[in-house]
Amino acid sequence: MTPLLTLKQPPHMLPKIPARTSMMMMMMKHNITTRKRRAKVARNHLLKRRRSKAKKPRMKTATEVISRILWDEQLCKDHFVIGYLDRFLGVIEKDFSEFSWEDIASVDYDTLAIPKHRIQYFKYKDDIVWDKTKRLDDVFGSTGSKITIIDVIEKYLKENESREEKESDESLDEDGVPEEVESDEGDNKGTSRKKNSNRPNYFIAIQINNPDIVNKVEQVQNELCESDSALDDTRTSLKKLHVTLCTLSLDTPSEMERAIAVLKEEQNNLKALLAPATLLRFQGLQTFHDRVLCSVPQYNPVVMKLADHLCTAIDDAGLRIVGTPHVFTPHLTVLKITRKQIKQGREHLDYGLYKDHVETEFGVQNVDSIHLCSMLDAPRADGFYYSLASVDVSPEN
Repeated sequence: MTPLLTLKQPPHMLPKIPARTSMMMMMMKHNITTRKRRAKVARNHLLKRRRSKAKKPRMKTATEVISRILWDEQLCKDHFVIGYLDRFLGVIEKDFSEFSWEDIASVDYDTLAIPKHRIQYFKYKDDIVWDKTKRLDDVFGSTGSKITIIDVIEKYLKENESREEKESDESLDEDGVPEEVESDEGDNKGTSRKKNSNRPNYFIAIQINNPDIVNKVEQVQNELCESDSALDDTRTSLKKLHVTLCTLSLDTPSEMERAIAVLKEEQNNLKALLAPATLLRFQGLQTFHDRVLCSVPQYNPVVMKLADHLCTAIDDAGLRIVGTPHVFTPHLTVLKITRKQIKQGREHLDYGLYKDHVETEFGVQNVDSIHLCSMLDAPRADGFYYSLASVDVSPEN
């Protein structure tokens, strides 16, 4: 008879458990531990899903975005693009203004109208501001980004202002020598150029030569300078009135030749883009950084495409665009304060100075040529900027 086990018995005297029984006990213990671990993981995963669902706010729908673009006076419909799912072609982008937002059952076959559930994303210019699959909403900020479409627009405006501030530095001193050029006292050759790849030295522009616009600009300049004689030095030369399409840094003859070649190669494409005729209508005055007083033309999508096309062609040629490519606000400068004048104490242009001209009609300019202009060289015989190249882009009859 086997004696009863007591706790005082040493381990080597305990009865041995068969190996098979020991293995089964270990497997049972492992299975129990595994089930507990899996149950814990599943419970944690479920809790995590519940918490994540509870945290996600309701995302504004495509219908709500469309309604805001249509009715918010702060938004320009022409700046928005829609990416929608075509059943045969995949995702397609179209300008917002091309769509009809009436009841889809009431429109005819030739009208572009889509079910709103096919909309995948909205773009403001080049930025996606609403994306269904990514739960991105920078129109209302409904998904927690705290960014709204007004913030996006302000970002674009600040980038534009930075670019325009650089452009305003192209202005010349009274003696015709730009700020980027300094006298070389130790050289009988006169002047030498400071090469700085971070600053523009050339720009592509539309010359403003409509006599009605030129005369109106002169009239406004005279009125403003009569009210403040210190502004006389801030006048833009009437012979140099222009709209800048993009600014470049061209430091070598090879780069200049490539820029000229780009304009000539793109001439026919630009003619086709501008057909049958492209007009810039200037009305009102506004400022950049309170330093540049200008007239911004009525929105024209063709001119926006012209600037974008040129930027793409120049970038493809390996040339450097200074500023923010594809971010473009056309304008006609009337007065501008230079850095030299700022140092002399003139820091800004007061709104009260030009408030009577915020609705002034200046006139209409036909876009028939573009010019690759130098900021450094002496002007042409007619007083306009010296041009490496001038290209006729008037549509052929």
